[in-house]
Amino acid sequence: MIVIVAAVSSTWLIVRVKYGVAMGLLASFGVAFACACAIVAFYRASGRRFQAEYKALSEQYSSIYRVVSPPSSNAPAMKADGAEIYADDYGWDAEPLHNDGLVYLHGLSSEWLVLWYAGFRPDQIEKIGPKPRLQYYLPYAWIGTGTNAPPCPYTATAQVPKMATLGHPTRNLGKYVQGRRMD
Repeated sequence: MIVIVAAVSSTWLIVRVKYGVAMGLLASFGVAFACACAIVAFYRASGRRFQAEYKALSEQYSSIYRVVSPPSSNAPAMKADGAEIYADDYGWDAEPLHNDGLVYLHGLSSEWLVLWYAGFRPDQIEKIGPKPRLQYYLPYAWIGTGTNAPPCPYTATAQVPKMATLGHPTRNLGKYVQGRRMD
């Protein structure tokens, strides 16, 4: 916004002095229009990129699983304080931390908050079916107070205070899962 104001103001000052008020106004409106077009083009490109990413994630991580047996103690896992992974918990297919042949899942609460993130061997889980929606991009109305959010249909059974969860599901960034480093 500051760049746009600076561009329009500079155009006004420079053109007005050399060519008069009318040309200064015309040039300023032209610069403002060009800036508005650039902003629209940027947001349209961002929207297309977001939609492509959403579609790719939806296709790649599309399943709900039921935990048959909890992961071994040496399997990669991150749990909220007080959370445990139980048999019959539901897990949402998630981005893997490593390419190690494990299936990584998010265990979600009924408020769409992450209780655990863990890697499972295929024999430790059972595929239930497709996800009703992608957990990574929840509507903003659900994230604030959560009052507008329908309850998550497939949840983990751990009972954890809301402040102790790992937050809403986020994409992995290198070794960071849910904003925490995981080695």
